[in-house]
Formats: sequence, structure tokens, C-alpha cells
Amino acid sequence: MMSQYSESPTLQWVGGPLAGKYQGKDKIQAVWQKFIKAQAPMETAITNVKSTTPLQGTETVKALITFSNVKTKIPVDYTLVYKSVSGHS
Repeated sequence: MMSQYSESPTLQWVGGPLAGKYQGKDKIQAVWQKFIKAQAPMETAITNVKSTTPLQGTETVKALITFSNVKTKIPVDYTLVYKSVSGHS
């Protein structure tokens, strides 16, 4: 998953004990590891994937990701915003 992030990404985690703004791959990877460790073993299901038409150097991809284990299901509205950097997508 980390390979999908740019060199200077920002993750805005909304809700729950991990809520906050995380900048940089190291901090983002650490928060995902905390989430996975707290929920393991875990499965994921990805549905409702939609993307916007690129406008002014940005494209948005949205999906519903459901993380589940034997105790719970956690539905997450996941949004990725891709921005053009120096003419590159």
C-alpha cells in the first residue's frame, strides 16, 4: 500500500483513536501499522470505487473499504487525491 503514496504524502485520519494529520511516508506507515496490529487478523473488501475526471492537475479516487476481523467490521470511506507535481501525474 505504501508504494501508492507520493514522496511527500499527507494522510488525514478522521475519527477514532488514530484521528489526526500524518505527513511523510514514515508517519503514515506507522499509523497504518498501529491500525493493523490493533485489528489483526484482518481482511479487507473494496467496493464502490469511483474516480473523477482530472481537473486542474488533480484526480480523486473514492472507495468504500471494509476492514473486518472476527469481532467487528469497520467501513471506511477512503479518498485518494492525486495531484500533478511539476507536470507529472
